[in-house]
Amino acid sequence: MRQTPTDSTRIYRVSIWRRVLYLLLGLVMCAFSIAGLVIFLSGLTSRPRSDAGDALKFLLGFLFCAIVAAIFLLLTFRIKLILRDDLIESVSYLSSRIIKKDDVISQRTTTTKNNNVLWLGLKSGEEVAIMLIFKTDRAFDQWLETIPDYKGGALHLNDCL
Repeated sequence: MRQTPTDSTRIYRVSIWRRVLYLLLGLVMCAFSIAGLVIFLSGLTSRPRSDAGDALKFLLGFLFCAIVAAIFLLLTFRIKLILRDDLIESVSYLSSRIIKKDDVISQRTTTTKNNNVLWLGLKSGEEVAIMLIFKTDRAFDQWLETIPDYKGGALHLNDCL
C-alpha cells in the first residue's frame, strides 16, 4: 500500500556523520575486494594447481569484502524513515514496513551501546524496533508525543488501556 507524498510527509535519512562513516567503510571494503580479486586472478596464472585452496581463500575473501561493501553502501543510500500524519514507514534495503498510527498503543526509547532504539507497541501485542540512526526533527518528536510512553519492560495491550 504505497501512498503518494503529501505536504505532511517527512522523509528522514541516515544522519550525515553516519552516511560519511558508512560510505568510507563501504569504499574501504570495495578496495579490499578489488585487491582480493586482483590477487586471485593473478594467482590463477602464476601458481601451480596444488595451490587451489589458497586461490579459493582469496576468492572467498573477495566475496566477503564485496558483500560487506554492498551492505554499507546500501545503508548509506537506501535506508529511510517516512513519517505521515497517520503512519510511519521504515524502509531498509531488504524490506519496507508500514505501521499505522491507529495500531500503535505505546512507545518507548532504549539506548544500546551506540544507538537509540524506538520500540512501538502494537495492538496485536507485537513490538516493532526502529533504530534511530536518522536525523529527525520536531515534527517527529510531536508525532511520538501523541503516543503513550511506556517505561516498563515488554509492551502489553492491557498495560496501555
